[in-house]
Amino acid sequence: MLMVASGCSSSSPPPAKGPEPAAAHLVLWTGGTHAFTASVEDDNIIGSRISLHRASIASPASMEFSEGPGFQGSAYDIPVNVSFDGASARGIFGGGPLNLDVIEGPAGVMRIQGIVGNAQTSFEVGANHLSGYVGRCTYDLKRTTAPFRYEGIRSCGRGSHRARVEITKPIVEWTPIETATLLSLALAR
Repeated sequence: MLMVASGCSSSSPPPAKGPEPAAAHLVLWTGGTHAFTASVEDDNIIGSRISLHRASIASPASMEFSEGPGFQGSAYDIPVNVSFDGASARGIFGGGPLNLDVIEGPAGVMRIQGIVGNAQTSFEVGANHLSGYVGRCTYDLKRTTAPFRYEGIRSCGRGSHRARVEITKPIVEWTPIETATLLSLALAR
């Protein structure tokens, strides 16, 4: 179950406007330059830049985990094959590894650390904010009045944009590593 935290700025930017998705979903919107939407139907995660199946799959031979729950498909047209074992995810994202670990902290904070397709990843999700970095992008988002909806700034390279991340059921009810892996894939581009 997702519990969320971390933060930097004391002032909140104006609400970011962007696509309004259907019921069960994950949305990442950044200043009109990028929109990622995903809906969950049974064990399929389908959206604007994602097509994953959530099920029991065999890990690639080079990974340490055997058959188990995981994601298989693509995100941003990049192949994904990931297995979960407790609080860890191991697999591939394109030509690079996807190795993530979730550390659950006090007050429901979830810290995600590892590598997503050769990009270092370290971010926290808590009740009041989502912050940290995935690859070349950093996030400093604060929770709005809606549960699991965060708005703020996304900085990638030289540019910064307003951003919004919104997560609903059933995604917030998955295991922390499943939720963290899906978030990492969405935030990776």
